[in-house]
Amino acid sequence: MPRKARVPFETVLEALKTIRVFNENGNLKKQNDPIWKQAHDLLNKEMHVHSLYLFVHQNRHNVKTLLMKHFNITKVIPEDPKIKKRKRIRKKLPQEPIVYNGKWDEFDFYESLDANNEDEYKDLTDFNSLLSMVNSTRYRDIIHKVGVLPFSVCYWHPQQINLCKDLAKTQSAVSFIVLNNLIKDITEDFDSGNIFLYALAFCKGSTAIPLTQMMSSSTKSLDIQHFLSLWMESSVFTPSEMVVGYSYNILDAVSMSFNTCTFDIYNKSCFRYLMKDMSDLPPTLIRIDLITLIKVVDAWPCFNDILQAVKDFYLCSIMYLSKLDNLDEFREAVLSVLTLCQSPFQSNQTEARRISLWEHLTTDSIQEMNQKYIKYVTGRNGSSSFSFFIKEQEITASNGPHEIYDYINQLKLEAFEMCDFDIDSEKVPNSYYCPIIMDNLMQLLTEFPSWTKLIQMKNKCSTLVSMCSSKHLNALTEVKEPVNSPQFLVYHTQKIEKIILVEKNVAGSKKSVNHVFVVETKNNVPQLAPSTPDVNEDVNDENADDMDITNVEENQELDLLTFKNTIRSTMHSLKEFDNCVEYILDAQLQPGQEILVTKCLLDCCAESKIYESLFGMIAERFCKSSNIFSSSFKQIFEDNYNTIELLENLEIKNLGRIFGHLLSSHAISWEILSICKLNQRDISTSKKMFIRVILRELSEKLGMYKLQEKFRKRDYKTTFKGLFPTNNSRDTNNAIKFYESISLDGLADLLKEENSKTGEQPSTLKRTESNESIHAVASEEDFVIEVRVSKPKSMLEEEIKKVIVVKK
Repeated sequence: MPRKARVPFETVLEALKTIRVFNENGNLKKQNDPIWKQAHDLLNKEMHVHSLYLFVHQNRHNVKTLLMKHFNITKVIPEDPKIKKRKRIRKKLPQEPIVYNGKWDEFDFYESLDANNEDEYKDLTDFNSLLSMVNSTRYRDIIHKVGVLPFSVCYWHPQQINLCKDLAKTQSAVSFIVLNNLIKDITEDFDSGNIFLYALAFCKGSTAIPLTQMMSSSTKSLDIQHFLSLWMESSVFTPSEMVVGYSYNILDAVSMSFNTCTFDIYNKSCFRYLMKDMSDLPPTLIRIDLITLIKVVDAWPCFNDILQAVKDFYLCSIMYLSKLDNLDEFREAVLSVLTLCQSPFQSNQTEARRISLWEHLTTDSIQEMNQKYIKYVTGRNGSSSFSFFIKEQEITASNGPHEIYDYINQLKLEAFEMCDFDIDSEKVPNSYYCPIIMDNLMQLLTEFPSWTKLIQMKNKCSTLVSMCSSKHLNALTEVKEPVNSPQFLVYHTQKIEKIILVEKNVAGSKKSVNHVFVVETKNNVPQLAPSTPDVNEDVNDENADDMDITNVEENQELDLLTFKNTIRSTMHSLKEFDNCVEYILDAQLQPGQEILVTKCLLDCCAESKIYESLFGMIAERFCKSSNIFSSSFKQIFEDNYNTIELLENLEIKNLGRIFGHLLSSHAISWEILSICKLNQRDISTSKKMFIRVILRELSEKLGMYKLQEKFRKRDYKTTFKGLFPTNNSRDTNNAIKFYESISLDGLADLLKEENSKTGEQPSTLKRTESNESIHAVASEEDFVIEVRVSKPKSMLEEEIKKVIVVKK
């Protein structure tokens, strides 16, 4: 089937009718004539100038004939053959000779430009910048390949190779991410289309560590495979597991690079292994990222005219199938899905299968996966992370039926026999009857060995690509809009160098802990204690007595810094919070080190760009393991609240959320809220924000009803007096307005209820229409008097209002 034209023929013809593309003699104007640039602009630059010229020159679809008929050209005067054509001119190279070193494609770009279209590429500023960067000292070892048709730049830092080898010892799966909306087209006239950022990355903690990168306008499998092969030659590293987005081109490229076979053959090999016809799996296991797969399925055209509830049912069914690790369970689930898809009416069998399937789709794990899908797709990074995968997929049909198709087709026939096709007016239609999606569903099910957990992998994360894409985009915060390729290359290289530096520091802190804080064993119990110098170290005894006290303090500060770095690296390296807490608690802390662990945890939480629930769970586990940690969190809460004005808004929000989590889980006492006071004397903007974040977190975790009941308890009457002031009518009014402004009307009602019990009413100021009037509303604590004074317009342009508060 021929490829669909980017611009319809009718659109091109109508655009060319508005301009004169023929000269006085009836000949077609040359390609370097400005008229073709004008036509290029009329078509919104969707068709290249050279392609447009050839389209007319070769009379495709009789466009030249139709244009001559439109302009009434009946006679063409041929050009004088004596006029010599311009010789082919090779573009001048820079004065310094360029050493290509295999960094350019074999196709010589400059030799391919003839005399007519040479001027068209003379303003390739971005391309010239890349050309100069290739030969610069700074990027000579970073840029490894530059391609022109299609445009591509393969680059990686030499330190990324070493980091890749180190991380490969602990990390099992590598993700292949593709990002969009970061890089502009190389120039206005270079027909490169969208430029994507391809990268291999490890996911470590809250950071995506890129291993190699390529900027390219190509989406073809061969170009991606060439990029991976080039990287493998330098890295001498073959990953054992790969998580890839749902794109046939990427799947083919990855499989060809690491398994030397197409994705179709890889998928069949995995199926034979499941059927026990093969004993060995391919060297690199490939799993399709579930979020990208659901996103592609969500964009199926066959879902356009289907109810959203039916569509959600099949999307959740695919999520459920992806989590199955038993072939028999998978077979039964597929039978249920295919039965509901093919049966037009309800029957006992279809209803039983629907109920059984629905019980699995409403479990917490499926709902959490659904929420994760919504979070990644609708988030701020959704368009950049998934726009590549929702494009039309180039599905190549197999040469004929194969064993996976036969297996799925047999399940389809079994499901078909369970369906009820008898037409009867009393029968209830099946709401999930949807035969229009059957072809797409069958194609998807034939790939089940690659997107289910039937093939066991060390890395259990099925959304690694989406996770790495989101985390890497969070690191590229400065790129608000697409930038040109040289600028992005410089910026991305700097970011990569910072990531490498951070990983080196983390690795260095892990090594330095051996000589600063070591794990000692006393009575078969590990303890974390400062290390002593080695006896073999050379020590100058003559200068030992001359040691200054400042050196001792510097060493203590170094030990303290190293201890914090050790705790920080432990939290980032261990993904499971249980492992992190057990690792730190197993090495028994010295007295006073609990507060350091607490501060380090809160510092990591405050410095995060996005709050991670992992910090809250670690803090909760620490508090419930020992009362010392609870006291430490209470002390730090008071210190932070008293100096909250020194923190940034993001730090205030992160700290408010982690303390809200600790309060909601009852890991710390609610008495810490006694220092929070909503009165004009003690409140500030930063403190208001801190209180707002805590209360909203409590409302989300507990619900408004439980939160109200908590505040109503008699044991906490004095504790929450500052949050619910009733002694002063002004403070009461301000607190009510504060709760209403943050959408916590339940707390505002609670304060009104408490205030009514004391017999006080919120004070109000009433104004009269007279020029001079005094109106007072008395309360038990003070008098509020409003004075309005009116003076001649010559003295004042408007009234002067004064509010006088007279204390008792």
